[in-house]
Amino acid sequence: MSIMSETTTTERLWDHLWTASGASYTFNVCTNVASEYYHRTYKNFDITAVTELYDYYMYLADKRVADWALMSSPFPTLIITTCYLIVVLKGPSWMENRKPWSLLPVIRYLMA
Repeated sequence: MSIMSETTTTERLWDHLWTASGASYTFNVCTNVASEYYHRTYKNFDITAVTELYDYYMYLADKRVADWALMSSPFPTLIITTCYLIVVLKGPSWMENRKPWSLLPVIRYLMA
């Protein structure tokens, strides 16, 4: 019975600290905002949300570098990164039963 009363006292103390510190209010506000965002974004998923986000990020982009290579859009960088990850992650399994490449002719040519 004493353990039960200690647990109850501890729970009441935590509840008081939680409420008094404003953490419960902050937690409730954050979870409500996250819940609303989730319902707006994922329950009624629409491609316009994606295009609006893309347009917003492109609006934030620095206009001075828009003509530079790989800077006009995020897609070239995403494609290069995806190809790199495929080679790095799948390359060893593709090459495990193959003969290693002989780079000796290339090295001789470069050193000549």
